[in-house]
Amino acid sequence: MCVFEQEIVELKNRFDSCVDRKDTNGLKIEISNAVELLSKNLTVEQTVSLSYSIATAYANIESIDFHALSRSEIEEHQENYIYYYRVALDNVEKIESDTNGLYQQLYTNAANAYSRVGRILEAIRLYDKASSKYKMFPMAFGNKGIAAYKLAFYTYDPNHAHILNHFAYFCLTEALKHKKYLDLHGDAAKYFESIKVIIEKHYPKAYLNVPLDLNTYDFGKTKKEQRYRKWATLDVLFLDELNDIMTSPIVATDYIHLPSMIYDFDSERWKFHYGMFNQIKQEYVSARYLFYDGIQDRKSVHLADKEVLQIKIDMDVHSHSDYCMRTAFRTLYSVLDRIAFFINEYFSLGLKVDKVSFRSIWNEQNGSPSTLLELCKNNDMLNSIYWLSKDIYEKNYKRTTKPSSKEFDVLRNRMEHRYAVSTLDEVTIGDDFTYRTSTVDLYNKTIDLMKLVREAIVYLSFALHIEENKKLDKAKTQGKYLPQFKINVMPDICK
Repeated sequence: MCVFEQEIVELKNRFDSCVDRKDTNGLKIEISNAVELLSKNLTVEQTVSLSYSIATAYANIESIDFHALSRSEIEEHQENYIYYYRVALDNVEKIESDTNGLYQQLYTNAANAYSRVGRILEAIRLYDKASSKYKMFPMAFGNKGIAAYKLAFYTYDPNHAHILNHFAYFCLTEALKHKKYLDLHGDAAKYFESIKVIIEKHYPKAYLNVPLDLNTYDFGKTKKEQRYRKWATLDVLFLDELNDIMTSPIVATDYIHLPSMIYDFDSERWKFHYGMFNQIKQEYVSARYLFYDGIQDRKSVHLADKEVLQIKIDMDVHSHSDYCMRTAFRTLYSVLDRIAFFINEYFSLGLKVDKVSFRSIWNEQNGSPSTLLELCKNNDMLNSIYWLSKDIYEKNYKRTTKPSSKEFDVLRNRMEHRYAVSTLDEVTIGDDFTYRTSTVDLYNKTIDLMKLVREAIVYLSFALHIEENKKLDKAKTQGKYLPQFKINVMPDICK
């Protein structure tokens, strides 16, 4: 047996024993032991297995003591199990062969954790991963249907809601074909069936049981445009929530927008809100295209690289393609700051502009509870942004749910203020003067950040639709008329 293997087996047995006895104090002791063991020189397989066990233990504590825990205690447990699920996820792809369905179970349970805190889009992505490597995993497929059903509730476009509910019904139906397997996992089949029945009450069977014909669209006129739009669709990078469940041409559009918003008659705030959201979208889509341009194979030297004198240093890379990726990374990070700036103004948080960041907007203000966290209680999509912000590392807010978040922050800081260079070497190293990151690492970090920013923009749009609808509902109950600014979409030719 490998080094530490016996210790890990014994730890898992003690975890199981504590759960059987509902002994949360025992679970906490064993978590401490497991975290200490995790710091040892473990194999990748052992790291995945042990991290998964720690995450599960935190989830079990939350489940056993849920009614006795305060809101902050529940949040702390959720932060912990998401963090250790992510440690396991960051390593599981390095394992060549799966054992005992670990891959599928890990991705499914991690997705459940993200869904629980409101990050529906990340949950759908992980459910897809659970079924991608081998075959359709019933538990993941059914839960993906549940996530699509939740997403339909928050989308502001009725046609999108119909498509999402149709997709949810399909997923639930397929998962329930494996009812015997689902029955081995508690009440999953019963829950899937209950949601399926709810959907059936709102749609005729003739609609639900027939595949939708969504092939009346295309990816563009030229081959260049088609290649770009297919790439963005397959990587789920369009600002359209339907892209999370399908890759047909209909979703190859950045459809997400702000609602018709309520203002005083003499207010000019609409120019800020719509203009700022325009900029957020534009910077995202431009960063997406820059990244795409940077990763293309080229048959010849790019025009921007011709006749540029460069001194060869080891395996360092200096090229237009590299610049495209680096610029995309920096731009995407700045979009998060702009989202924070937007939120600070829209919700009248009153934070000084130079104090606004994606993490700071959630803090207590002058000893009082955070205004945003109070608003999260009645706005699930705002709460989703809150949980997404925990993936970002900032110096004064060290606790994150993403193990690699500090690496992202270091890379951004070096790109902005010091000397950071891409290299064809596989390792990422740095000192006070130079920070070298591999081109593969830069690629992975940028695409990861792009997905995170896309997720934030979608949640922001949904959160504002919720807030504006609440204003309308309140006005109606009071018999008041509130003027709305009606959106006027700019045609492409005028941009």
